[in-house]
Amino acid sequence: MHHRTLQRFERLFDQQLWCLGRDVLRPGDNLLAARGFERTPAPPGAATSSLWRLRTEGSEVELSSLGVRLTRGATTLFVSRNTTLRQVREADPALVAGLCAWFAAYEDWVRSRCGDGWRAQTLSERTRRAAVPAAAMRDAWRELERQARQDGSPPQQLLPGRQAEGDPQRGAAQHVRHEVHAEPHP
Repeated sequence: MHHRTLQRFERLFDQQLWCLGRDVLRPGDNLLAARGFERTPAPPGAATSSLWRLRTEGSEVELSSLGVRLTRGATTLFVSRNTTLRQVREADPALVAGLCAWFAAYEDWVRSRCGDGWRAQTLSERTRRAAVPAAAMRDAWRELERQARQDGSPPQQLLPGRQAEGDPQRGAAQHVRHEVHAEPHP
């Protein structure tokens, strides 16, 4: 991805994490639970209190205060709350596009469930300036998905089981890793 696109991703990702945190706290309607996420305790020694996990056919999304993990088949993308630019630049563009598509679909679902008012209220409670207006979040993710899909850079490949930098949820660092399905998944 180009540097400007990565910067847009980083700002929108930060905004999305804020929104997901507010969605959990929505009075009378925890949106992550309503969407089908299961809350699980964090692995022992992890720097977060809980994980929210959604399994669908062929993929899994994990959310925590540390970041977001998308697993498709044997490949995982972890995007940390704090070091997204490098992680996304070095990641498989297909996984980045998949994560952007997931965020776009989630925002579409939030809008259909809650109307435009919830996301606008969520962003109005934030002290940082919005990367994009509430009504534009879904379309911004779709545009980033499109840009990631047309990115011709080859994915950063790692050997099965080998770890790279950036993933404190696993107790060791990684941002893209091929996993063996038989490994326990925290």
